Amino acid sequence: MELLANKSEALQYFKIFKAATKLESERHLKAFMSDHGGEFNSGVFVSFCADLGIKHNTTMAYTPQQNGVVE
Repeated sequence: MELLANKSEALQYFKIFKAATKLESERHLKAFMSDHGGEFNSGVFVSFCADLGIKHNTTMAYTPQQNGVVE
């Protein structure tokens, strides 16, 4: 995998990550954690996760101590 050039690519790469996770572990992605970044809060991204039953957990705002959990 490579780094995102634009935040708008987040959903595209999330789909690739989801597929790779299922292929490698034979399990479904149930949840993921992110910060409150806009790339994970777009309507399309939220709908995609909701349609597949993927729970989106976010860190608390202004808590740099949780950055290691997300990144």
